[in-house]
Amino acid sequence: MFQLHKCKVKRENVKLCIDEDTYATYNKRISKAANRMFTDVTQVSVSKLMDKFEMQLHMNGFSLYIVEIEIQQKRYRFILDTGAQVSGILSTHQQLISATLIDTKIDVKSVGGTIKKLDTILLKEYFVGGLKINNHTLVVLDDNDFNKHKFMNHMMKFDGILGWDILQHIDFEIDAKHARFKILKILDKQVNRNMIVSKLPLVLVSGKDERLTLFGIDSGASSSWLNETYTKNANYTLGNIKKTHQLGVFGLEKMNTQFVRDSQYHFYHHKISLAYTRIADTEVLCKYHLDGMFGNEIFDKKRIQFINSKGVVRILD
Repeated sequence: MFQLHKCKVKRENVKLCIDEDTYATYNKRISKAANRMFTDVTQVSVSKLMDKFEMQLHMNGFSLYIVEIEIQQKRYRFILDTGAQVSGILSTHQQLISATLIDTKIDVKSVGGTIKKLDTILLKEYFVGGLKINNHTLVVLDDNDFNKHKFMNHMMKFDGILGWDILQHIDFEIDAKHARFKILKILDKQVNRNMIVSKLPLVLVSGKDERLTLFGIDSGASSSWLNETYTKNANYTLGNIKKTHQLGVFGLEKMNTQFVRDSQYHFYHHKISLAYTRIADTEVLCKYHLDGMFGNEIFDKKRIQFINSKGVVRILD
């Protein structure tokens, strides 16, 4: 019998604290892996037109968060995707806007491990609420990847992806409880760092037997997944291999995967319990496999703050 994946996030009184030596060790490893990866061929500029602001969040049929951006005085719907290392725009819209095609292709890998070389464009200026973005390189996503199934185009309802290459420059909050995207002005002076700011947000959490583990956070995925080697080393119970479909940057992909029956993690002031969680690729950095990836299910009906200036991620009720 096929069991449905479940995620439960419960507040607890104990806060997970990471000592500075441990943080520095992980930070050094991640920096080494990140340096082997693609770097923006241009120097993107992200400036705030106001210290703090908020805007409406929408949700599409795949439970992904959407923000409206403005390009050349026209509005477009972009998925808010912390798991995307590079932002992108659908080819249909790329042909309609005034943008420079760059003579550089970027390797992009999907959740199923598929790698494609995508064209890139240079967008001189656009706006996300009170943010002004200049000189930004985006990949061009093929519309056909999202039109293979009749229901997909209707459920996706998106024009592009706003990725971590932009989001890493700001302190922000995704308020899933009230459907708001907020730019924050952080006044905290002393914080306990748990996030390593890299090509995507990486967070240190405690897992089985209170061992420290490294997870990514992917708001562009509705559910979480785990690394195969990590689950075997932690002696988790694995289910039989099943055929599944997973949504990625190239549309729906067929995958054969196993599932982990139960796993728990301590993250900030919360305990995250996952059931029947799929095993999938976690090599999001060059030759570096994360222990797992959290999808946006972990902050459903909650708030999550990405405080890049302090190296902190926190979930709030």
